[in-house]
Amino acid sequence: MQTFPDWWEFYGTGRHVIRQVGNAVPPLFAAQLAEHIKLHIFGAKRVRSNGELAEILGLEYLQEKK
Repeated sequence: MQTFPDWWEFYGTGRHVIRQVGNAVPPLFAAQLAEHIKLHIFGAKRVRSNGELAEILGLEYLQEKK
């Protein structure tokens, strides 16, 4: 649900890790938000798809299987 890559490591005690995850913005959501900011504020010509963003972030396992 949080879309952190498999290689991502959290540090600290169990309580600190839980707080880090709970306070985090999911990487895929953050990337989608950044794409829309690029489009609407900076006038980018296109927005990357979820599949493209997942690949850039190393989240290939979230992509639909063909």
